[in-house]
Formats: sequence, C-alpha cells, structure tokens
Amino acid sequence: MGDLDEIEIYDNIRAEKEDIDLDFDGVVFTSSSCVNNFVEIYGKEPLKNTKIYSIGQITSQTIKNYGLEVYKESKKQSVDSLIERIVEDYENEKN
Repeated sequence: MGDLDEIEIYDNIRAEKEDIDLDFDGVVFTSSSCVNNFVEIYGKEPLKNTKIYSIGQITSQTIKNYGLEVYKESKKQSVDSLIERIVEDYENEKN
C-alpha cells in the first residue's frame, strides 16, 4: 500500500522530584498525566490551598478524583484557551 514512517512527537516522561518551594498561588494542569505525576511525586497537600487551573473536562475530573477543587477550567481544551482563562481571571482580580 505504501511506506509508513513513524515519528515520535510526544513522550510523557515523569519528572524527578526536585527540592522546590511548593507554596504557590496557582498551578496549571494541561493533562491528567500531569495531575497524576504531580500528586505521585509531591502529594495532594501542596494543592489544597492553591488555585488549580485545568485545560479541560477530563483533566478536571482527574483533579476532582483526588478530592481537589478546580478553580477554573479553560473554555476550550487548548493551551491558548487555558492562557486566556488565566489572563481573564487575573484581569478580574485586578479590578
């Protein structure tokens, strides 16, 4: 039928635990695997008193499955929409 070339464009690799300050105002999750990896490495505790931004419904459900609250979810499942949501939230807080 033809030739097929396989090109890897995405690889989900879990980061190693780093000694970082986990006291932050907000966190952005762009996939369920990001949520799972964060909780696996650092636990849920650092997320309990922070604004959690989610890229979409599936990621939001993963966040909720950990008993955490989604602060804001992007209107469309894209990074651009998520950024717009964060900027919108920031502008509302300024006013």
